[in-house]
Amino acid sequence: NTCMRSIAFTLCFVLMLACFTEAIDSQINFRIYRKTLQDIVDKNAPLISDYTKADLGTVDIGDITVEDAMLNIFTEENEFESSIKFIADEGFQLSIDDLLFELTGKVDGKDSVLRGDVESLFVKLSVKNSEKERDTSVRFDAGSLPQLDISDYSVKTKSETFKWTIGGEEKNDASLIKATSVWIDAAIQANMGMIKIIVNSAQTYVADYLTSTVDEDTFRGSLSFTKIIFNEEYAQLGLTSSFKDEGDEHFVERSDKDLPEVTDDENAAVQILFDENIINSGLHSAFHADGEFGLRDILGTEDPDNEYADMFKAVLLTNVVGQGWKEIQDEYGGSKRIDARCSFGKGLFKDLIKKLEPSKVRFLEGSEIDFTLGFGCSVVVEKEVGVWDPFRSFYAELYAKLSLGINSNDATKMLQFEGDVKDLKAKRIKIFKKSDPMVVEETTLTMMVNLGLGMAKSQAQTLLDIPQIGYPTIKRCTGLVLSNPSVVIEEGFVSLSTDLDVSPAQKGCDIFDNMGFNISREDHPTRSKAKEEHTDDL
Repeated sequence: NTCMRSIAFTLCFVLMLACFTEAIDSQINFRIYRKTLQDIVDKNAPLISDYTKADLGTVDIGDITVEDAMLNIFTEENEFESSIKFIADEGFQLSIDDLLFELTGKVDGKDSVLRGDVESLFVKLSVKNSEKERDTSVRFDAGSLPQLDISDYSVKTKSETFKWTIGGEEKNDASLIKATSVWIDAAIQANMGMIKIIVNSAQTYVADYLTSTVDEDTFRGSLSFTKIIFNEEYAQLGLTSSFKDEGDEHFVERSDKDLPEVTDDENAAVQILFDENIINSGLHSAFHADGEFGLRDILGTEDPDNEYADMFKAVLLTNVVGQGWKEIQDEYGGSKRIDARCSFGKGLFKDLIKKLEPSKVRFLEGSEIDFTLGFGCSVVVEKEVGVWDPFRSFYAELYAKLSLGINSNDATKMLQFEGDVKDLKAKRIKIFKKSDPMVVEETTLTMMVNLGLGMAKSQAQTLLDIPQIGYPTIKRCTGLVLSNPSVVIEEGFVSLSTDLDVSPAQKGCDIFDNMGFNISREDHPTRSKAKEEHTDDL
């Protein structure tokens, strides 16, 4: 279960980075270095017992019958040797020497223990990438999933170290030790065979899980694996999302450009590369989804637990707003309710504006980003109960170009953002009264907005003077702490990298606790201090 949850969580974490929207591809490359995995294994091998316990029921060993038998393989800190090796274009192998095993249970009703040494444990995991063509007609292309197989494994024990204790008395005659040696080798091999079955089952589980998860209306495209690459020093996983191109916008100029190879970084433990389409896919999806959000909903005017609800209700009336916007008071009079319904989609204006395109973001050389953000709002007035009349509709396209740098300080574990606004302006503003364009109003508003944006641009350093923030944290019990995180923006993509300071994880640490998609209300940051000390969420 832990194996399956690990794989599923990793993939779900990647899925969170994009809203899938066919024809336009987005790419993610995730790389982890061998030295990091080696460090994690070295610091955490004593926790191997959390994953190797096996309930064997009743077993016969020679002339002894052990009831309620539990088999466990474990190690003690600084009493073992381990090695992780990546095999280019094949997979990886793990070997751990100087392990211990323990079989506990009851013999003739007496507490009994068998202990001994495992000289070496060896596992080789082979990975075969799919050679099938990508199928973008499905939400998740299960055929692209790399095939994992434990292609080799072995366990060697030392029979001379076997010791039986039954009811507090040692029993170690030669015939029993011989029978024990035959049994323990078979039992450990069977345990390894069960792990092999779990690995194979995990692949089916992941395929079924992703197929059922992404086969929903909220996912507007197709996800597939590209390949897993093994180099002597790192492993790299690639994924590709195909976004549904529902219009003729062609909004991404570099849609057919592959991500560059991740640059080797001896100081990095983990690196992630993703292209600008990760963001553009969500913007593209929002543009075609036509989802709306209302100002009253955002302000919670109907929420009985909102202490400011009555104040917002009192303000969002024609006789109040009309003090500064005479036209709305003249047209509707009275104390009619007002709302603003906004959208990043084309729905509000598809019949009013001829050329509408999704918002888009571009990553540029020299740590620069530019983006065009298009959105619209319709101001509506409730003429009768439940009947809302559109008063004015506004559509705006804003353009900004920023330079952005991020500096890290390992001593303080803080990140400092630095940047500058290179350009900031309104490219287009449209105003309609029902379906009639209000040319004078939109011209006046465009001039006022650009004047204000020009003043804001002159204060760019203040706008981007973001206070220092702490490093993103991983639950303390994992023993993993980020070190020297880095963000580099290049033409078309962003590279994220970080080293990890590794220390032993706490026994029983569940990295999935309060990290998945089923976080309850009691897990909100306002939870009790005691609970907060117990689990630190990502």
